[in-house]
Amino acid sequence: ILHRQQRNSHIYRQAVFTPPLPHFGEKVPVEEQFDKEKAKAEVMALDVVLNHDKTADKKSLDTLPGVKVMGAEKEKYESELAKLYKEMDDKDDEINQQSQQVEKLKQQLLDQEELLSFSRRDHSTLQTELNRLLAENEASKEEVKEVLQALEELAVNYDQKSQEVEDKAKEFEALSEELNQKSSCLASIDSELQKLKEMTNHQKKRVTEMMSSLLKDLAEISVAVGGNYIKQQESSGLIDEEFTMARLYISKMKSEVKTMVKRSKQLESTHTHSSQKLEETERDLTACQLRVSQHEAKIKSLTESLQNVEHKKRQLEENVDLLHEEIVRIRAQEKVNTMEKEDEIQSAKEVKEAVEMQIQSHREAHQRQISSLRDELDNKEKVITELQDLNQEIMLEQERLKVEHEKLKTAEQEKSRQLQELMVQQDRREQARQDLKGLEETVARELQTLHSLRRLFVQDLSSKVKKNGQDVDDMEGNAAQKQKINFLERNLEQLTKVHKQLLQDNASLRCEIPKMEKRLRATAERVQALEAALKEAKETAARDQKRYQQEVERIKDSVKPKNMGRRPSAVIGRCNTLNNVLHHTDHLHLIYPGIGRSSVSPTFISYSSNPL
Repeated sequence: ILHRQQRNSHIYRQAVFTPPLPHFGEKVPVEEQFDKEKAKAEVMALDVVLNHDKTADKKSLDTLPGVKVMGAEKEKYESELAKLYKEMDDKDDEINQQSQQVEKLKQQLLDQEELLSFSRRDHSTLQTELNRLLAENEASKEEVKEVLQALEELAVNYDQKSQEVEDKAKEFEALSEELNQKSSCLASIDSELQKLKEMTNHQKKRVTEMMSSLLKDLAEISVAVGGNYIKQQESSGLIDEEFTMARLYISKMKSEVKTMVKRSKQLESTHTHSSQKLEETERDLTACQLRVSQHEAKIKSLTESLQNVEHKKRQLEENVDLLHEEIVRIRAQEKVNTMEKEDEIQSAKEVKEAVEMQIQSHREAHQRQISSLRDELDNKEKVITELQDLNQEIMLEQERLKVEHEKLKTAEQEKSRQLQELMVQQDRREQARQDLKGLEETVARELQTLHSLRRLFVQDLSSKVKKNGQDVDDMEGNAAQKQKINFLERNLEQLTKVHKQLLQDNASLRCEIPKMEKRLRATAERVQALEAALKEAKETAARDQKRYQQEVERIKDSVKPKNMGRRPSAVIGRCNTLNNVLHHTDHLHLIYPGIGRSSVSPTFISYSSNPL
């Protein structure tokens, strides 16, 4: 017993008078601070009481003066003492359990502090990560600035190139004007050349060959366009280069006519297909409109029939209620009459109960009927709702078909407009073909005229030569005629050289035109590439900024749930600690009545209620 009392005293000193360690940086109020002197005095008083109990227990009840204890009473007292000691042992075990729980709570508190340190460490790492992301963002901003600067430089270069293109266009216009002037000069030279009457056999052969090739090309054009075959005519008398240019122009026009014919056939097939599709869409739209009108009429008739049924049902319900009330009243009257006739076999109370039961049964039947009618009404409403939904779907489908119909209409109008333009172009091509045919006939006539003039000129010249040969005396006139012929031949050679030079200049200018067009297309493609690069750079910068914002939001979202998840666990741990300590002090109060919550709990409660 003494050993148990000493152990209890030691556990009490450890559990109650050991002050809890406050958190680092926490300030405890003065009235809740631990008083060491007061605790020592209470421990000494407790030891005195325990020693007094120990000396008192050592004395036997038999040695007390003036007290005589019988054997039965002595056994009774000893059994009560044993029972009390057993209860004290149980209380000691409970105290041990409470002390172990206190130790566990202290361990939990240490774990919470360690978790807090871990969370602070995580916060520091996340802060460093955020700083790194901010630095990367600044670097990306610098890169974007560099890209924008480069794009500005590209824009300046583009302006310079556009200015150069404008200058080249002006030069091209000047060259075109010069070419027109030279063309007019060439036309004047051609008019002068047509006045000449002399052609060589070599020129005759070349003209014949070129005319045959020209007529072949014209025949191919007529076959491609759908006209008649053009017969070849032997003629001569025009310049070689003119026929070369005409041949190039005719071959180009032939290819254009072929492409236009092919395009026209494709557009005709497309127009036919779109017309068929439009007719099918119109038929579907008409069928859908008819179906919608049928459904609307059906819904209207169902609604009217439902209203009529509801009205009839209400009337029938009112009639049934009146009939039931009349039946109940008649039956009650009959029962009252039978009660009076049978000398009051049943009392008025029993009759009243019977009437109430009958009314109750009538009410239940009425309720069942109302519930069945309500169920039927709900079913009707469901059917109406389904029909309304179906009608809505049909209306939406009708709207969609209308939109598609409008789109097809606009597409058909666009196709018809394009077809009209192509037909106009085809008419222009046909007119050009007719003009070319007329030009061909004119050229053939001119060649025949030149040929006849050459023949006449040769005959005249031969006759003059014969006449001059016969007239031997007139030597001076013959010399003057030869000199005139030589002068004309020299002029013809000079004019031919000038004409060839003009044709070479014209050909060189025509060769320069594709180069200029190619350079212009290359400049336009480069501008488009620069615009695409600028757009791609803007999109990349926007994606990087969006990715950075998402990363920051993800870090914030990952940090916030951790803090929110850790705070309630600490609060729950503190609440459990407070409940366990209060329970422990209640047990101490049961064992030692002088010690309770008022002397123990305030300091610990104040410590436990503070947040981590």
